[in-house]
Amino acid sequence: MQLFIPLLLPCPKCQAEGRGGLLYLVRGSKGGRAGDRAYELAVCDQDSRQRRTCGYTAPTVHGMLLRPLACPECAQPMRPACREGGHRWLCSACPKKKAFLADLSWRIVSSPTCPECAQPMTHRARREQPGRYFWACFACHAFLASDVFGAIPSPAQLSA
Repeated sequence: MQLFIPLLLPCPKCQAEGRGGLLYLVRGSKGGRAGDRAYELAVCDQDSRQRRTCGYTAPTVHGMLLRPLACPECAQPMRPACREGGHRWLCSACPKKKAFLADLSWRIVSSPTCPECAQPMTHRARREQPGRYFWACFACHAFLASDVFGAIPSPAQLSA
């Protein structure tokens, strides 16, 4: 099942080609069954004057239109993912599917490196404390506190 909600924003592709297409927010689920993965996407359904399909799509999260971001490794467009552990950009075009951590403004941020082995650390949710997160290097058993979007809190924030 799909739900079309007009965003009433001009389609960038149609605008560049001198047409008047508008973007619509499409919400639905893959497979159409309860429990199937939900999705959300901005699409240009039709050009209003020419009555032809444009085909432009853009990523959205919670109804907010995001500027498509190119993968830093392969330059292909990535899709956003908003999970309990924070924002991420996902690239399915890379040989090994890549995930890049993003901040609240959807800019790519780098994960901290392990103080012992200098390898990138992993962002995880705490099992015993829902809504709390940490950075971990499981090889060295090194851990750092974190907020939901991956920032490392300052010592003053940890004591508060």
